[in-house]
Amino acid sequence: MERRQRFKDFQNEKARILLCTDVASRGLDTNVDHVINFDFLMNLTDYLHRVGRTGRVRAGAQNSETSETTSFMTHNRDVRMALIIEEAARTQESAKTVEARMAKQWHKSRPEPEVAQRRGRHLTSRQAPDMRVRST
Repeated sequence: MERRQRFKDFQNEKARILLCTDVASRGLDTNVDHVINFDFLMNLTDYLHRVGRTGRVRAGAQNSETSETTSFMTHNRDVRMALIIEEAARTQESAKTVEARMAKQWHKSRPEPEVAQRRGRHLTSRQAPDMRVRST
């Protein structure tokens, strides 16, 4: 019940900030004017679900306010992914093509299993992001 009340407070503008997990990008429908991505996303579909929150509210806006998205990037790979998305937006590239480019970039930039093991980590397929295109 506490989660529902917090979300209700956010919708009624009693709370100005709502901190949530990735589940909220698909499960909650609310109006926001700024999305902050703590972890940069590895596929276009999830990115669009998150930042689409700002686009929906502003599409029907009567004023000239702009919506914002802030993404924290901790790896060079994140920057390359963002550049792919920005270029695709400018050239109106298809989502399927963008997803393929992002998947290729992700696989190209991840460490080989033996390198990861030397660093004290073991990569499994469950740790890799899902790079399949999903229709909603």
